[in-house]
Amino acid sequence: PLRTPHRFDGDGPAVSMELPVLGTWDVVVVGGGTGGGPAAIGALRHGAKTLLLEYLNELGGTSTAGGITRYYYGHICGFTAEMDAAIGKVPGTPDWNRIDKGEWYRKEIRKQGGDIWTSVLVFGAVLDQAGKLGGVCVATPFGPGVVLANSVIDSTGNADIAAAAGAECQDQERELGVQGTGLSPLRPGDHYVNTDYMFSDDSDIIDLWRTFILGRERFKHAYDLGQLIATRERRRIVGDFVVSPLDIYNLRTYPDTICVSRSNFDSHGYTVHPLFTIKGPDHDAVFADLPYRSLLPRGVDGLLVTGLAISGHRDAMPILRMQPDVQNHGYAAGVAAAMAAESKKSLRDIDIKALQRHLVAIGNVPERVLTDVDSYPLPQATLAAAVEQLDDDWRRLSVVLAAPERALPLLRDAWRSAELPEQKLRYAHMLGMLGDGTGFATLLAAVEAAKDWDDGWNYRGMGQFGPSLSLQDSMIIALGRIGDRRAQDAILAKAKTLTTSHKFSHFRAVSLALSQVGDQRAAAVLAELLKQPGMSGHDQPVGSDPRRFAKMENPDYRRTEELRELFLAAALFRCGDVDGMGRAILERYVRDGRGIYARHAKYVLANP
Repeated sequence: PLRTPHRFDGDGPAVSMELPVLGTWDVVVVGGGTGGGPAAIGALRHGAKTLLLEYLNELGGTSTAGGITRYYYGHICGFTAEMDAAIGKVPGTPDWNRIDKGEWYRKEIRKQGGDIWTSVLVFGAVLDQAGKLGGVCVATPFGPGVVLANSVIDSTGNADIAAAAGAECQDQERELGVQGTGLSPLRPGDHYVNTDYMFSDDSDIIDLWRTFILGRERFKHAYDLGQLIATRERRRIVGDFVVSPLDIYNLRTYPDTICVSRSNFDSHGYTVHPLFTIKGPDHDAVFADLPYRSLLPRGVDGLLVTGLAISGHRDAMPILRMQPDVQNHGYAAGVAAAMAAESKKSLRDIDIKALQRHLVAIGNVPERVLTDVDSYPLPQATLAAAVEQLDDDWRRLSVVLAAPERALPLLRDAWRSAELPEQKLRYAHMLGMLGDGTGFATLLAAVEAAKDWDDGWNYRGMGQFGPSLSLQDSMIIALGRIGDRRAQDAILAKAKTLTTSHKFSHFRAVSLALSQVGDQRAAAVLAELLKQPGMSGHDQPVGSDPRRFAKMENPDYRRTEELRELFLAAALFRCGDVDGMGRAILERYVRDGRGIYARHAKYVLANP
């Protein structure tokens, strides 16, 4: 059967059609960008007959057609270091020449006997009767067909093949959080261009159309636009393992590490993980091991996934998505696929230690990975010490959150025995975030005592580091997670003081908390907030002209206004609504041209 992804209505229909088989390969790599080019090279160097499919007419993806021609962070070692040395830099700059890098990929693949098809779109996945992925359907300049493979590597960066094959994916539907996006201008002589002034959903053709129209108007005096939208967050698979920020902060090791990533939490927006709801990410760089299982989509055989689509929590991706690391784990994926073809084993059954030995030999990973084991579960003594050491800086918070069930009894005891008010509040705050009401009275008293709002946070894309919630915001969210309706009056009292001059994070906190408490008394207050001048009407219908937003001086504040309206409308709808106001706003956003907003609004309406 041929399964096609359908953007707006979940899984598309399984349809049957006759297509010619255009060839059979050991490995087919879909996407010739940051992960796909290295994947093809890795497979070819290990003897696999390999085909690389790319819809553009150049290779390299973000690092060439996307204009990101220098590294922000990343662990520059192994395959990446080899490639960088071969390409070199533009004299007097930290940048590589985008044409040189794309050409290096092409020559290296052809030197190894690999096939490259450009101007090719993949439009479906071919599954055998057992559900194993056996190839992909392609539209070429010479007509459509099927290419068959022992293994497929999805390097689309958007899990397009995984989604078509029926893999479970992580989208931005439930939590309206996505990293900012840009489409950069192209000027003769420029090498590096990086922007962040919109949201864009790579899965939504309407959104992509709007992005190019807006970008063309915004940079209408430039020579041209880049060919790739610089999305930093896309659809991701749910893999055999999902990397979380806790794994990163706790330096978790694995028996199947195939890459060591390095970056800081350059979040280009706000974070949503419980860890960052209490303590925002800092500016320091960290290392993170990446297990092979994060490239394997759960429930799908014959497929590996690379790049922004690997299996990680959205707030872990700033550490995992740097170009040097995507290049290195892409190379590892190619080697793994070649090993599967040679051994006639499934991708899940390859000799992982043999793969690691090769990666150690070329410098991709340190030798310790050969003997590493999973460092979880954390010892009880480590957990107890972490609870005891929670302080104003929330040291060891990631350890506590790594084992919440075991931590709860320790936190309850710590709250009961705490002598200082600030200690008692800290433990009550922590318990509330875990949905435990033991310290409810302490937390409620702290929120009631704060008569004025503290300094909050408005949306910021480029250059966003640190917390995106204030202390009051965090405590209000913790009250909401407890779900005790006695918190309603205190939260509503704070909500009634909000105006358009207040920061977005306060609206987000109130909306989340009231949605979780679910008391209908909140609906009237939320409706009054939405009636304030400037609070609503920020949707952009599909048929509207995106060019009118091209010259906005502060695109961050435009996103602040849109997000504020959506959070309030969702909370109003979930608290019972008033005269259909919440539903009406959400229905407008369902018809919005921005795919991120449309999908979230649709999800809220379906899950009140």
